Amino acid sequence: MSTTTVNARVETADKKEATDVLEGLGLNMTTAINMFLKQVIKRRGIPFDVSEQPRYSDETMEAIYEARLIAEGRIPAKIYTSTKEAMDDAWGEDD
Repeated sequence: MSTTTVNARVETADKKEATDVLEGLGLNMTTAINMFLKQVIKRRGIPFDVSEQPRYSDETMEAIYEARLIAEGRIPAKIYTSTKEAMDDAWGEDD
């Protein structure tokens, strides 16, 4: 099987974030792009819905990302000794 090089310009921050996500899945960028192209060929089109979706706030996206890191064991989950302590942390209040 012969291969060729594909060059694409992407925003630096997008590449970094995508690389982090892919690494969490055990993939690299080349493998992910090859998977995408195979699905384009198989489905004869884009392999996902291309439509406007609701946009989560940056704060919500950060919380989702943090939850994924916790679920993957990459960072420890916060442990609270009381409901008040958890609520104070959630609302950014100090004693």
